[in-house]
Amino acid sequence: MTRRQTEDKSRDRAGQRRKTSDRRSAAGTSRSQGRKSRARHNQDPGKRSKVTLAVSLLVLVVVVGLSYAAISRYIAVQNQLTNPAWIFGSGEAEPAPEGQIANNIRYKSVNLGGKTYQQARESLANSEETLLSGLGKLKLYYTADEFVEKTPYELGLRLDIDQILKDAEAETKKLLNRKYVLDDRFRMDPEASKMALDDLAEELGQEGGDAKAIGFDFESNSFKFEDEKEGRELVQDKSAQLIKDALEAKDYAREVKLEFKRVAPGRTAKELNKSLGFVASATTPIMTYSEARNQNVRVAADRINGTILNPGDSFSFNTTVGEITEANGFVPAGVQDADGNDGLGMGGGICQPSTTLYQAAVRANLTIDLHNFHSTPVPYCPIGTDAMVSGWSDLVFTNNSEYPYAIVSRFDGANLSFDFYGPTDPEGGSYDLYVEDLGSYPVKEEPQQIQDDTLAPRETEVRSSPRPNRHVKVYKVYYDAAGNLVSKELMYDHVYPGYAGVIAMNDPEKSTKPGATDSPVVAYYVTGANGEQIPVYESQTERETSPPPLPQP
Repeated sequence: MTRRQTEDKSRDRAGQRRKTSDRRSAAGTSRSQGRKSRARHNQDPGKRSKVTLAVSLLVLVVVVGLSYAAISRYIAVQNQLTNPAWIFGSGEAEPAPEGQIANNIRYKSVNLGGKTYQQARESLANSEETLLSGLGKLKLYYTADEFVEKTPYELGLRLDIDQILKDAEAETKKLLNRKYVLDDRFRMDPEASKMALDDLAEELGQEGGDAKAIGFDFESNSFKFEDEKEGRELVQDKSAQLIKDALEAKDYAREVKLEFKRVAPGRTAKELNKSLGFVASATTPIMTYSEARNQNVRVAADRINGTILNPGDSFSFNTTVGEITEANGFVPAGVQDADGNDGLGMGGGICQPSTTLYQAAVRANLTIDLHNFHSTPVPYCPIGTDAMVSGWSDLVFTNNSEYPYAIVSRFDGANLSFDFYGPTDPEGGSYDLYVEDLGSYPVKEEPQQIQDDTLAPRETEVRSSPRPNRHVKVYKVYYDAAGNLVSKELMYDHVYPGYAGVIAMNDPEKSTKPGATDSPVVAYYVTGANGEQIPVYESQTERETSPPPLPQP
């Protein structure tokens, strides 16, 4: 190999080594730069946080901007609804005509715009109760857990109409920044507030109560009582201030505990029993021995037995006994109609319990509120002492004393009695009925006549006997312990009405029977003993099954 060839190969190998070295150098540089970049990233976390914060602030600014735009739009819409000037893109309102309130001015739901001040006043007055009642209801407690609810209007709150109109006038004069929804303006009406407190005092106040009779012990003839009760009285001035505070604070749903003062309880059972005992009684005999009638008497008496009348209580016979029906224990029995005629009716005989009870109630000094007589005197009691009951007639009396009464019935099939227990007379006196019988006098009417074709022409027959009028005066009398008459009080001046009666007659002119005339019609003739012809009339033949035999010559 020549020297030149050897040098060329050496140069080629040197070139290849330089290229390899360059590639390695480039690769090393790239790796070095990557390591330096990662090192810079790991060595500067604060820069990365700053970038994140900047992005977050940018997002927040965008959100706030959008929200502001939305709120501004909402305010603009609301102003457009309440301020017409906004509609035209101006803050200036139009002036109102003289004497009128500017358009669209309102107080709550009441539109005052375009009205005169007098018209606006009337609109507010007409809407006052509705507006104030809609504010809510205060709960007024009178015990720990009992309350009544009252609206602000019921408690005396009123619209301050004068001030509302002044506000409307002031806003009407404005041309800029006019307020179209007026502020609340209220006032307390002293008279209405006082009336509300008076009503609450009456509604919620409670008098101290006596022991109350709730039953009667028939073995010991004594009352059963529940305990006496304390009362309460509303302290109006303090309660009024509590209510006023709630209303002025516009707390229309506040729970207010009203102020009361204690009222001492009334008389105890022991105190009442000192004045109670047997008072009066009445007895009537059973005159007709009908088992059906006796059943009705017994049912009515049992319903009344044990009745308690506390002070102020009233007794109603019809209410206590109930409906006179078979389902209620009653049966048909003898009754008397308005004309005094006997018949059969449901519950016949119940007037005997009402009559006996009436007599005993008068003797017990109870107040008779409702009472009616029969159409005629009844056989089981003295005239003037009866009491008739029916679907339209009742017996009612009231206990106007300060003590309870109890009613006890006794019925043995022969007699009916009612006993009253209650306040005994401290002087030992007694009450009773006294009747003054003023006698009878005839009725002025003529008897009722009815046609009866079955009678002979012009023949009459009494179908219902007449009776005269009967006049009585009934008194309530009081005797002292020695039996001396002390007082005499007229209760009734009564006339049992008379009755003209009913007479049946065959009047040929009114008869519907064919051939009926005033003159008798001859059916045939018979020959008498002396040869004379004797007529036989139709009226006679109607009463015979066959004509009489002809006389033999």
